[in-house]
Amino acid sequence: MSFPGIALPEEVTRTIAQSVIDKLDASDLTIVEWVVGQLSPAEQDSLRTAFRNRPGKARLGYALESTEDWAVTVCLSNTSSAQYRTIGDLVGPLEEDTLFQATLTAPIDVFKDVLLPLDALPPPEVGDGGRVRLADEVAVWRRDLDGVRLPYRGLQGTAAAPHPIGTAVTFHALSERMGWGETVQVRCDVLSTNPWFNMILGTLVKAALLTNAATFESLGVTLHDISESELTPRPDMWPAPMFHRTLLVTLQRDFAVPEALRVILDIQTDVQAVQAAAMRGRAA
Repeated sequence: MSFPGIALPEEVTRTIAQSVIDKLDASDLTIVEWVVGQLSPAEQDSLRTAFRNRPGKARLGYALESTEDWAVTVCLSNTSSAQYRTIGDLVGPLEEDTLFQATLTAPIDVFKDVLLPLDALPPPEVGDGGRVRLADEVAVWRRDLDGVRLPYRGLQGTAAAPHPIGTAVTFHALSERMGWGETVQVRCDVLSTNPWFNMILGTLVKAALLTNAATFESLGVTLHDISESELTPRPDMWPAPMFHRTLLVTLQRDFAVPEALRVILDIQTDVQAVQAAAMRGRAA
C-alpha cells in the first residue's frame, strides 16, 4: 500500500467534496449564471441566495444546520469483502528489504559464477546466500571460501550486465504486506432547498470525485465507480424543505494492520487476560 496508515473512505470522500465547496467563491456567481437565464426572477433570487447568503459545508453523517440552504453529507453505506481476497492475503507490493550494502572495488563481466570484488563482505547474520542487486540487475549470491560468488544472474526480468568499479551491491530479502481487501460504498448526499442549485452542486461534486482518482489512491483507497440518483424531496423531519441527490461512491480498500500497532496487540492481550481470570473464577 502506498498509504502508510489506516484508510478512512468516508473522510477521503468528504475532504474532496469540501474542496469543491471551498472553491465556490461567494463573490463570483459564474456557475449560477450558467442556469439562471432560463428561470423566473423569483427563482433567480432564490438560487443566488442559496449560493451566496447561507453557505453550506461537507459533513460526516446526517448533520444539517437549519440556517443552511444546502449541504453535502457523507456517510458509510455498506462494506463487503472482495470476492478475490480473504483475510491473510497479500495486499502490498513486493518490496526489497536491504540486509547489507557494499561496493565493487573492480569491474566485473557478464558471466555467471563471477567472484565479486567487494570493499566489505556481508556479515554472518545475512546468511550464506540469497538475492543481490547490482544497479538494475538482480542475481543470486552464495558465500564460499574466496568470498561472494554469483551462480545465477539476470533474475526477475533483468539481464546480466557488466558493472564498473564503484557499483553499489545490495544484499536484500523480499517481503509483502498481509491483510484483506474489501469493497466500500460511501453515500454522498447533496442537499439543498433549491433544485437547480442541487443539480449544479451534484454535478460539481461528482466531477471532482472522478477527477481525483489519484487523491483516493494516495490516501489508501481505489475509486471504482460513482452512481447517481434522481432528484427527490427530503423527508419532513428535516428542518427545512430539502431536495437531495445521492452519489453512491464505490471504493476498494486494501487493509493491513502493522505489527507495531501496539493498541491492537494490547487490547487482544487484555481480552485474553480477562477470559483467563473468568475461567479461574469458575474453576474455584
